[in-house]
Amino acid sequence: MKSGIYFLTVGKTTDKKEREDRYKTTNANITFDYLKEVKPNFLTKAEGELLEYLKKYYKLWKTSTEQFEIGTKIEDVQKAEKILLEVMNKVKTKSNDVKDITYEYGTLDGTKDIRDDRKPCTYIPGEVAMIVTRAGVFAKGKRYSKERSRFYLTKYQKKGRRLLKLQQEQRVPVSNYAWDIIQVVKANEREKQKQQEEFEKKHGKKNAV
Repeated sequence: MKSGIYFLTVGKTTDKKEREDRYKTTNANITFDYLKEVKPNFLTKAEGELLEYLKKYYKLWKTSTEQFEIGTKIEDVQKAEKILLEVMNKVKTKSNDVKDITYEYGTLDGTKDIRDDRKPCTYIPGEVAMIVTRAGVFAKGKRYSKERSRFYLTKYQKKGRRLLKLQQEQRVPVSNYAWDIIQVVKANEREKQKQQEEFEKKHGKKNAV
């Protein structure tokens, strides 16, 4: 509560205590009462879905991206709690299981889900790297093989709004959506190069523009 107004604060975290301590430096009354465990690769997407659901009921506080103004009465808080529980049940926490695909495999530390091993997409938040082999864990001869992801070799990386040139090329994981965009951009560049070569062949390189 702040200035007679109750707020609903939501967001993702991998450390509940650290997040709560950070918020309490500006608002000592804040508490985090509702938590929902989400697979690591779905954390960003789940947060986005939760925010979109809540925007249907409440408006964001000023310029905040995760604080909603819910009212001035305790009844408003009770209503918000009910809505929050409803929308949290709708939030997706992992990818859907597909029939005949084995996702779990044994390790010395117990059983793990191979989907948790998938790398996040470098360029699109909330997306994971696309699979370029058979999905899941599968038998191959006398041993088990695991899926492989799509990587893209790049000389540049985005940092905020800046484009940085790397000292060495790096292979970064990319999602299906990012790979589609990369293919379109590369095709356009090939077409431009082809047109440039045809122009130079016809008019001479010195007149090329």
